[in-house]
Amino acid sequence: MTPKVVFDEAGNTGQNLLDSSQLVFTLASVRMNTEEAVDALKILTDGSRAAEVHFINLKRTSRGKEKILRFLEQMVFTHEVVKLSLIHKPFMVTTKVVDLLFENLAHRDGIDLYEKGGNIATANLIYTTMPAFVGDEAFSAFQNHFVSMIRWKKPEAIDAFYKFTHSLWLSNIGKDFEGFLAIFLASADIISKVLTTADVVMLDPAVPSFVVHCDSWGAQLGRDFDVVHDASKPIEHEKEILHMLMAKDEQEVLVGYDIRKFTMPLRATGIQFADSKDVLQLQVADVFAGAFAYWGHKIADGTIDDSFWRELNSLELGRFTIKGIWLSRDVTPQSLNMEEIGGINTVDYTSELIKRQMDMRKK
Repeated sequence: MTPKVVFDEAGNTGQNLLDSSQLVFTLASVRMNTEEAVDALKILTDGSRAAEVHFINLKRTSRGKEKILRFLEQMVFTHEVVKLSLIHKPFMVTTKVVDLLFENLAHRDGIDLYEKGGNIATANLIYTTMPAFVGDEAFSAFQNHFVSMIRWKKPEAIDAFYKFTHSLWLSNIGKDFEGFLAIFLASADIISKVLTTADVVMLDPAVPSFVVHCDSWGAQLGRDFDVVHDASKPIEHEKEILHMLMAKDEQEVLVGYDIRKFTMPLRATGIQFADSKDVLQLQVADVFAGAFAYWGHKIADGTIDDSFWRELNSLELGRFTIKGIWLSRDVTPQSLNMEEIGGINTVDYTSELIKRQMDMRKK
C-alpha cells in the first residue's frame, strides 16, 4: 500500500506577507493511519470520535490549551511522524526582493547568486541593516511598495516602488547602504521581464513549503507516497505545476547547493484535497500547525511572556522542523554552512523540467 501523508497550514494570508497579525506561516505534514489518529485525538475530543478539533477553537480556553499541551507531548509524535516548517513572512518579502531583483541582475551578468548562500546572506544583511539606515517606517514602506509592485504589476505600483526607492537614495543615508539602493534602482531595467514571469502566487509561502516537505518525506520513505492536503488556494492554483515536479518519467536528479540540495522529481504521486471531517489525520496536522504558528508568531513579535507560549516552548517543537525561512545575522558561507562549491541551479533546473513536461503534454 502506498504511504499517505497529510498536510495542513496555518497563518496563510496569501500574498499579503506583511499582515502584522499573522507574522508567520506554518506547514505541518503527518504520516499516521486513521486508528493512530483516533487514539492521538482522544485527548482533545474526550474520547468522542465524532468531535472535530481545531487549534483555533481549543486555544480560546484554559482547558483547551491544557488539552493541546497534553496532545503535543504524546510519545507517538516523532520526527518520523510529524514534520513542521516555519516562515517569517516579512523576512520572506526581503528574500523575494533578492530573488526577483538582485538575482535576476546577477544572472544577467553571469553571476550565480545562489552559490555559497549569496542570496541568503544578502537577504539577512538587508533585513537586519536597512532599518538602521533608513528607519523602521521607511523600511516598512519599502517592503509594502515592493509587495504591491509584484502583486498588481500595474504601472502606478511599479512607478511608486522606484520613486520611493529613489527618494531613499537621495536622502543622504551614507555610502554604506547606497550601494544596495543603487542595485534596487538598477533593477528597473529588468522589472518588465521579471513581472512577466512572476506568477500570482510568487509571494505565497505555501508552495515552497510544500515542496520542502515533499522532498523530506521522499527522502525518509524512499518511495512514492500519496498526498492529502487541506483546502489551500495557492496549492490548488499551482497543482498542475506541482504535478509536473512529480513527473515519473523524469530522471532522478539532486539539485541545489550545499545544505539546500533536494531530489527531483518529487516522490509524491499527486495532490488530493480533503476536509478534516473526513480525514482525521488533518485534524492532527491542524493542531500541530496552529501550535507552531502561535509559538513562532510570539517569537517574531517579541511577546514571549505568556504562560501558554512558555509551555509550548518547553515541548521543544523545534525537533519536528525541516527547512523554513527565518532571518539571522549570518552573512558568510562559513556561518551559513554553505561553503561547498558546485551544484545544479534549482531555478534553472525546475524551469527546464516544467518546459519539458509542458512540451510533452502538447504532443
